Amino acid sequence: MAKFEFIKNEIEGLVVVKPTVFGDDRGFFMETYHKDEFAALGVTVIGSSAFAGCSNLASITLPENVTFFGKGMFNGCRSLRAVKIPNGVTSIGEYTFAVCESLTDITIPNGVTSIGNNAFNNCSGMISITIPDSITSIGTSVFSGCSSLTSITIPDSVTSIGQNAFNGCSSLTSITIPDSVTSLGHSVLSGCNSLTDVRISKNITSIS
Repeated sequence: MAKFEFIKNEIEGLVVVKPTVFGDDRGFFMETYHKDEFAALGVTVIGSSAFAGCSNLASITLPENVTFFGKGMFNGCRSLRAVKIPNGVTSIGEYTFAVCESLTDITIPNGVTSIGNNAFNNCSGMISITIPDSITSIGTSVFSGCSSLTSITIPDSVTSIGQNAFNGCSSLTSITIPDSVTSLGHSVLSGCNSLTDVRISKNITSIS
């Protein structure tokens, strides 16, 4: 089976990755990702929507030299169960893991400082997640629709939480918004029908 085609160009350090698309009686698929091939090229940036819609991708190991995720990188990878984000990544962009319905296991490294809008939107299989204390902001609708999420730990480093951040987390039973948070967007906990214990920062100065 053919592999990815790596096309170099006049822009130093930029490589265009062209996947092979093949078909059988199940439909059409992109070629399997090979970690070693990307690492050998010294790839540090993976562009927007790079693996979006790869609905049969179940797991992936990214090279440790990757430092940047384009937005929507794994959007719609419905079979993706586990991802280890490289330690060099500092931000998780918009829609990076949106609609990864099978995602249950993800490690966010301490170097990540922000989580973009809708980053984990509709990850309906996610049960729990710990946000590292390097994170300073949680964007709009980051965990919206994570209907299996039962627990989440928000560190004292977070100062703002965007609108609809936990909207529709219908299995969430408790949440503590630390005193470091000063700004809350609207409908942050809308649709969290199982909540029985909510503790909100005493230092909030703005609620949309």
